[in-house]
Amino acid sequence: MGDYYWFGCQAHRDVEKAANYYAYSAAKGDPQAIFTIGMMIEEGVPISQNILHSVGVTKQLRKDNTTILTTLYSKCKESKRTEAYLPCTIALLRVQLMDIWTRYHIWMKLSSIIGIAVFTTTTFYTAHHHFRLRRQTTDTV
Repeated sequence: MGDYYWFGCQAHRDVEKAANYYAYSAAKGDPQAIFTIGMMIEEGVPISQNILHSVGVTKQLRKDNTTILTTLYSKCKESKRTEAYLPCTIALLRVQLMDIWTRYHIWMKLSSIIGIAVFTTTTFYTAHHHFRLRRQTTDTV
């Protein structure tokens, strides 16, 4: 039923009802419902505190969306249903990488530039050294 209201079958999209149905399923341990609540939060849908409480996101974990999403996707990943492991792990990894990028973006960019410069310089030096040695061996033969 959550999908019915979330996707708006027959033009009846009701996000609040969808969230309530997903919360009901998530409280029973359904990883797809937990995953979908996380996706709703990522899309900017306001999720009530009651729904978050019903899916096991305690008050201490509601300080920001990143913490909420990490909690939800971790619960999803730890589900007994093995088919949920991969999508939940990918979503969790994406949230964690986005958090690292937003917190340390200047250092990430700077270290990336330095890494590329070192790699490029090393590659050109190695290629130049290789061709110089090759030319020396052909000149002596």
